[in-house]
Amino acid sequence: MIIKRLEEPFAQYVIGITAFNTFNLDDSTLLLAHITHSTKLSEQPVIQFFNADKIAGWLHLYTSAYFTVKSLVKLSTKIKSIELELLRWVSAQKQLSDAINIMGVKEGDKRLAVLSIGLNENTVRDKISQILGEYNLIEQPELLEIDENKIQRLKRLFQISDTEFNSLLEDRDNPDSGKTLIIKLIINRISALILKK
Repeated sequence: MIIKRLEEPFAQYVIGITAFNTFNLDDSTLLLAHITHSTKLSEQPVIQFFNADKIAGWLHLYTSAYFTVKSLVKLSTKIKSIELELLRWVSAQKQLSDAINIMGVKEGDKRLAVLSIGLNENTVRDKISQILGEYNLIEQPELLEIDENKIQRLKRLFQISDTEFNSLLEDRDNPDSGKTLIIKLIINRISALILKK
């Protein structure tokens, strides 16, 4: 499990990130019962789930959490819930319905990522651990890692053309170059969402 404080000016907020398989669950959407639809950050951490195959590593979730908190605290954005706002930022979509369609957990999704935001490292860790324990789920943070198949999936999902990707790819012989680039391009799309608001 990755536990990190957000950068200033939001260092009072802590995030937790991990991933896991749900092969022992008939329906992954059962986990969604843990989403509380909070409109403010308090002692009780918020939690959201995503299809891990659509996540470009922990930095993708970290950046989305940062912008979610920024939109809530600094921009005083009116939101339905922090958890839904997380879907918008993770998917880099302005429209909530598009964000839910792209990033919302579906019944057949088995490889999931979880992101929690709170005020205290222990409560964030405990919230994630409690859910994993309740459903007998085992952490598999490697599900967040990026391989060539995931790069292709993410390019389609975030509408990154081969032309755009290949023109920015610095070292075609280094597989890490493609991984780094896909993360940068997705973070650029997340950052651009603030201009669309």
